[in-house]
Amino acid sequence: MARNTLLKSDAESYGQQFQGLYALMRGLAAAFWMGSAYTLGWSLFSILARWLDWVAFLGWLGLAIATGIGFVFVFGNPKSKTRMILDRVTFASVLIALCASGVQLGSYIGVSRTQSLAFMLIAAASVWCGARCFSAYKHFAAEFARATWNDFLSYEKQKQGHGPATAEL
Repeated sequence: MARNTLLKSDAESYGQQFQGLYALMRGLAAAFWMGSAYTLGWSLFSILARWLDWVAFLGWLGLAIATGIGFVFVFGNPKSKTRMILDRVTFASVLIALCASGVQLGSYIGVSRTQSLAFMLIAAASVWCGARCFSAYKHFAAEFARATWNDFLSYEKQKQGHGPATAEL
């Protein structure tokens, strides 16, 4: 309600900047984690070379689960607990599919053990970067709520004729 009031009134608000930042950080965290799964697949080729058929099966299964659950999202309530669980299952399925595709592509190139170590380090760095971005996402999401509420309180005081106000939590 506070956000809608501010948007309709064209009042200045820093909340929109925090909303953009938290959306950016959430997307970067997901991208880093998906990249780490793919890179991890490249590094695991030398270990999983004997089981390429099983890895391919897991990849297709992960993709099928992610796609199937993705269609459920169209009809589900975005705030339900079941939807949140399905969202996490979908993300895990995409990670499995990406890791399996990395293993498959590693088989075409013939990744050596030395290269596997380099890919493992890149995957670890991507996991770390994703964790940092996720931490920033949580911070900016809280700041978005705080800034929106403070701006709303300030707007309401100005609207009531109290002059410029600075609202504090």
